[in-house]
Amino acid sequence: TDQASGRQPQRVRRSVMQRAILLLMCIGACRMPAGAEVPLLTEELRVEIGTQIDPLVLASVGGSWRVENGALRSLGEENRYPLWLQRRVPDNFEIEFEMMGKDQPDGKLEFCGDGVRHESGYINILGGWGNTLAIIAKEDEHETGRTRKKGKWESGRWYHWRVRRSLHSGSGLIEWFLDGQPFLQRTDKKPLKGPGHDRLAFNNWKTDLSIRKIRVRPL
Repeated sequence: TDQASGRQPQRVRRSVMQRAILLLMCIGACRMPAGAEVPLLTEELRVEIGTQIDPLVLASVGGSWRVENGALRSLGEENRYPLWLQRRVPDNFEIEFEMMGKDQPDGKLEFCGDGVRHESGYINILGGWGNTLAIIAKEDEHETGRTRKKGKWESGRWYHWRVRRSLHSGSGLIEWFLDGQPFLQRTDKKPLKGPGHDRLAFNNWKTDLSIRKIRVRPL
């Protein structure tokens, strides 16, 4: 009897632990888009914005993302709900789009990320920190070595972004053009690349943000 009673709690504990592990795995799978499950971008993609967001092209795990007046719109994701392109992007690529902040132009492009987490790759921000800075950061918006430019940008204006990432002799080059003009550039001697760093997303803090005319292409 003593042996049986000793085995029973052990079986119960093992069963409880197994169920807890399965539950955590299920929660993770349900909440987070899996970067490995989306197709590779092999040719130019022009994102057609219809009456609602196409989950086969763009997806988020939550937040306020929607389509209004022919553009994507966010009321402020506080960095928690990036809108991920449902394609794996090669190491060399270029993206163009127009972005407009209604109250202030605080918008973000995240790229070479993991398809799940904010700050999992590079982050370009225009008009951050109270519309005082534009930056290119790596895995941390507050990174010490981030490339930055002081300035003030207009609210309610559509800015045309073009961001190009390319690899050269082991280093990575990020070129950011704003309204057709060179804006910021960063060289990374240890570039983020390959699986786990092949996704891109739009994001923001507390800005009423709109995005349209998205085009992505491999280089």
